[in-house]
Amino acid sequence: MKVNVQSLSLEQTLLEQRRALDEAAIVSEADAQGNITFVNDRFVAISGYSREELIGQNHRILNSGKHDVTFFQDLWCTISQGQVWHGEVCNRKKDGSLYWVKSTIVPIMELCNAKPVRFQSIRFDITHEKKLEEKLRIQANTDALTGVFNRYALTERFSYDKSLIGQSDKLIAICLIDLDNFKPINDQFGHQVGDKVLVMLAKILNEQLREHGTLARLGGDEFVLMLTNLSKLEEVETFMLRLQHALVQPLLIEEHRITLSASIGISLYPQHDEELDGLLRHADHAMYLAKQYGKNRFVIFDKSDNQLLQELNQLHAEVRKGIVSAEFALYYQPKVNLRTGDVFGMEALLRWHHPVHGMLPPMSYLPIIEQSDLIIELGNWIICRVSTGYKLF
Repeated sequence: MKVNVQSLSLEQTLLEQRRALDEAAIVSEADAQGNITFVNDRFVAISGYSREELIGQNHRILNSGKHDVTFFQDLWCTISQGQVWHGEVCNRKKDGSLYWVKSTIVPIMELCNAKPVRFQSIRFDITHEKKLEEKLRIQANTDALTGVFNRYALTERFSYDKSLIGQSDKLIAICLIDLDNFKPINDQFGHQVGDKVLVMLAKILNEQLREHGTLARLGGDEFVLMLTNLSKLEEVETFMLRLQHALVQPLLIEEHRITLSASIGISLYPQHDEELDGLLRHADHAMYLAKQYGKNRFVIFDKSDNQLLQELNQLHAEVRKGIVSAEFALYYQPKVNLRTGDVFGMEALLRWHHPVHGMLPPMSYLPIIEQSDLIIELGNWIICRVSTGYKLF
């Protein structure tokens, strides 16, 4: 008797493939109404239900609530017309946890019947892939330190909120928040404490925001609050007053008592611009003015402020150029004891020999630049000249 080794090998291979498929695939059958008539062991294991609990039940027993009515209407419409359906479905286990499957549903037709008499389904578990996909999505849309949205996600959310408003009279407020004097916190307590301050700040902002908008971090100590569905400007002002009160409450971080304040610039959609980049630029201008006006305040963008901003920017550029070009000078005024006539010290007086306006006293420019990093640059120049006794009269 001759044995066909090749045929046995092929049959064995097919059997092994079938066994592997049975172990990996989640298989079920249902009648024309969608009631379960068969499940394999893999279906029982992943769902958490016993075979007895599943047979006779409708597949709705696994409904996770993650899909809307239209999703299932489209699915049922496809298979009831005798067409194969492919897709990804989120199901709920008996214990309430969720799992995802890639599913293929095949309608079984009878020759004498134009409608399906039963359905066969084969599914594969893709829960791990879905969790990884969600993790990557979160990483792409959130700030790694604080967990709030990043700029990319803010842009997406702005487009969505703008579409909801449509042609109504509702407003969107873009509020750019910049902490006052955050650099000294890093310098004094270290960046670890500084990072914890930012995390606490994000928590405070979220608590104030509740469900009325979106919070994002642009970088450093700059955050954006996007307030949506506003009816009038007064709502923004009321919110900002409440926010400022919350921000100035002292924080205790690693036994350090830290008090915050913030300068906030606000722009409005659609009055000031219809795109997020323009609104952020205007909010940044307004925030800059809040710094110039003394910090710890909010300023709403006004198009008439553009001229003032241009003048401030020009002054900053001229001061920076003046430092490089040696236009500044120190004049030393002796301190004299009027009783004895003894000189006991010197007072350094800063003067700016402006190439156009002549000699300018400090009060004509210092109050304007002292809210910017430029004051540090000028201060370093003064310290350097004082230590060397640059110009003595």
